[in-house]
Amino acid sequence: MQANLADEKDSRHLVEIVNNLSNKLKQYGLPLDNLLADAGFGSGENYAYLEANKIKGFISLPGSYHPVREGFHYDPTQNAYICRNEKLLYYHGIRMEKGFATHYYHARVKDCSVCPFKKACCGAKRRQSLTFSVYRHYHWT
Repeated sequence: MQANLADEKDSRHLVEIVNNLSNKLKQYGLPLDNLLADAGFGSGENYAYLEANKIKGFISLPGSYHPVREGFHYDPTQNAYICRNEKLLYYHGIRMEKGFATHYYHARVKDCSVCPFKKACCGAKRRQSLTFSVYRHYHWT
């Protein structure tokens, strides 16, 4: 059993909890192979940690993360997203957003300026941009 401060996200404590639990189970000759937790413990960092430690995690996605963007599909051969007008949103590296590392993609201004879907897609922005967690491959839909 473990209690943490209420002013911190549960996901910040999963590694410590798993390490403590794993050590305790080892004392009894029991492996920690599977872990079930609620979405509060869901984060890319935690999914990567569990995978690295060969623990199968069953943790829902946090409600705020949306790995799929309607109207766009990913092309892994080009590492780009394609919009419904068949234009590419090119990869522009990793940036920090709100303390989390994210992949950043954006379309060309000239592609968006003549697009028939611009108003619905971009609103008043000059071009469409998408960001995705660097741990997006751990998320499922």
